Amino acid sequence: MGVQVSDIHFSWAGRNYIVKAHATGKEHIVLPNRKVLRPVGWLFDGGTPQLLKADEVIHHLEHASVGEIAEHFGNAILAHEAD
Repeated sequence: MGVQVSDIHFSWAGRNYIVKAHATGKEHIVLPNRKVLRPVGWLFDGGTPQLLKADEVIHHLEHASVGEIAEHFGNAILAHEAD
């Protein structure tokens, strides 16, 4: 399964992640390590959007699954670690 051209690649805390392009319409990104990001800046310069800035959201769900965390935050998308 290859990466689609429309996928958004970004780095956070020294790791590389991928989210689908519709992440730009989401309020939160849930990382595989259960950290939650709130995107605060996107760059739309033709082609694929780029995540310019995000803030980490402190939460109390460190033992929940990433799906449960995304559900708790509502308008969220799951990120996947990039190879």
